[in-house]
Amino acid sequence: LLSYIVVFSPSWHNREIDSSEAEALAIYVQNGGGLFLRGESGVASWSDKWDNSVSKVGKYFGIEFNFAMVCDPTDHYDNERDPDGGVDMPFITDISHHKVTDGVSKFMICWGTSLQISDPAVAIAYTDSDAWLDTNSIWNSGLKHWECYQDGSEALGRFPVLAVSRYGSGKVVVLGDSGLFLNDWLDNYDHFDLAHNS
Repeated sequence: LLSYIVVFSPSWHNREIDSSEAEALAIYVQNGGGLFLRGESGVASWSDKWDNSVSKVGKYFGIEFNFAMVCDPTDHYDNERDPDGGVDMPFITDISHHKVTDGVSKFMICWGTSLQISDPAVAIAYTDSDAWLDTNSIWNSGLKHWECYQDGSEALGRFPVLAVSRYGSGKVVVLGDSGLFLNDWLDNYDHFDLAHNS
């Protein structure tokens, strides 16, 4: 069995990890460790340190974060309190068969982002083809929700949001969302199975 490490990425809001710390995580995985790395959309000013930290780590495994917010106009959580109706909480159903996705047919990305994949990483879950990457979301502080509206300059298409990578003797699972496994969402859809498999 592989050993695993838990990286509490929310702490990266306060301090960006340096290159030597990112390299230490890569060496840990290379020597047989497991890492679960979670990203987030980078539209919030508080997310800069987090974004930079996950980027430093992810590059070792062939995974980079786009940091634009993933939105889907047709297949998303319906949220009446959200000004945009919940387009920034898309359902993910385009899922490849893998140990990480065993028993998982649907999960939700909550204010998350997509991934850029290169060797040795492999994407195992994608958005629908009508999704877009929102680069200018606005935080509505009164409603405590992001407002996302598609404009012509934003990328449209099928985007990877979950990936796996083998690095040396270890493995990495990367998700473009940090909130999926919070208490409020863990029992929804197939989130628990995805957490358990990861």
